[in-house]
Amino acid sequence: MDRIYKACADATRRKILKLLRERDMTAGEIAAHFEVTKPTLSKHFAVLREAGLIQDMKHGRSITYHLNVSTLENALLALMEDYDFVWTPAGDITSVAQELVESLVREDFTAVTRDFDSQMADRLTAEKLKDAWGLTIGQFGPFVKQIDMRTERYWKFTAVIVICEFARSKMDIKVTFNRLGKISGLWILKTE
Repeated sequence: MDRIYKACADATRRKILKLLRERDMTAGEIAAHFEVTKPTLSKHFAVLREAGLIQDMKHGRSITYHLNVSTLENALLALMEDYDFVWTPAGDITSVAQELVESLVREDFTAVTRDFDSQMADRLTAEKLKDAWGLTIGQFGPFVKQIDMRTERYWKFTAVIVICEFARSKMDIKVTFNRLGKISGLWILKTE
């Protein structure tokens, strides 16, 4: 990680990363944005390449640079985790989200609210959840099945999206978790 942070510490290299975020570019296209010598720019490319932030591809006499987005994202995520800006929730949140959907289908709203954090429990009681689920079924038809699931990480929370099929539509049931693995948000969203 130190190589990545060192590479990102320089303003010229950060500008190169910003340019490559938009599209792959040749060395000449990148050079047009700077008033530095080609050897100086080559040194910046070498630092970025050694850090794994960019890749180069030779096409005849020209070199095209490509941003390695996953390396940059992983470094930023690690930095944010180090300083407690984001975190991985405790426990198996995908199983909790899947069980939540199963409890909704069984209309066991007390079971759904059992894993809510205190703020969520105050906002969405079992009775309110029952009403919301009834409206969902009324509008989109009976629940048919769970299709897929994915996890997304955001600034201050992690979400599990359970993709579900109802009789008249596909819906995402989005369950957000706090760092302790408690449910801090619940949304039922139409996907089509």
